[in-house]
Amino acid sequence: MYPDDVAVGKNMEDKAQIKELNEVKNDDLILDIGPKTINKIKDIIEISKTVLWNGPAGYFENPNFASGSYEIAKKIAEKNKNNSIYSVVGGG
Repeated sequence: MYPDDVAVGKNMEDKAQIKELNEVKNDDLILDIGPKTINKIKDIIEISKTVLWNGPAGYFENPNFASGSYEIAKKIAEKNKNNSIYSVVGGG
């Protein structure tokens, strides 16, 4: 699976700009996945019985690039609460 969109910045402390893959410039740093990609991953998690997640989706140390990791974790936790998924999370 490839991302549909990404969050980019010019440096690690920048604010996130959402771009389609074909809009990413040479001086952009891809630092997170975008909202379309987040929803795509959440849809996959929704129908999954097992998730093995190794590492964050973006540069989560900067809150501007933490959405992907946060939303994925939230979806996994939601499915764990109702015992509908087996998950192993590591990395980072």
